[in-house]
Amino acid sequence: NQDGRLSFEEFASALAIMIRGSEDEKLKLSFKMVAGREAKGLHLEDFQHLVASCNHMMSSLVAPTGRLTTDEDVKRLFHDLASESEGEEVISLEAYKAAAQENAEFLA
Repeated sequence: NQDGRLSFEEFASALAIMIRGSEDEKLKLSFKMVAGREAKGLHLEDFQHLVASCNHMMSSLVAPTGRLTTDEDVKRLFHDLASESEGEEVISLEAYKAAAQENAEFLA
C-alpha cells in the first residue's frame, strides 16, 4: 500500500509467491521489492543494494567462498543490462528477468 510498512497481507502474499510462485512471479516480486511498485526500472544504487543483500544472504547460508561480487563487477553488470529510460539509466523488468533466466550465476 506504499506506506513504507509491510502489512500482514503483503507479507503473506509475498511468502506465497516465494514458496509456490513460478520463476517469473518470483523475479517480478524481487524486482518490485527493490525498485518499488511503480518504478520503471532499477537504478544503480538499487542494483548495488540488491547484489550486496544477496551476497550477505548467501554468505550466511553457506560456507563463504571468498567470491563476493566487487563494486566494479556490479557496475559493469549494471551497465551491461541497463538502458536509457526518461533520461536515466535503469535496468528494466524485462532485462532483469532475461539476465536471471539466461545466467545461473546472476545474483548468485
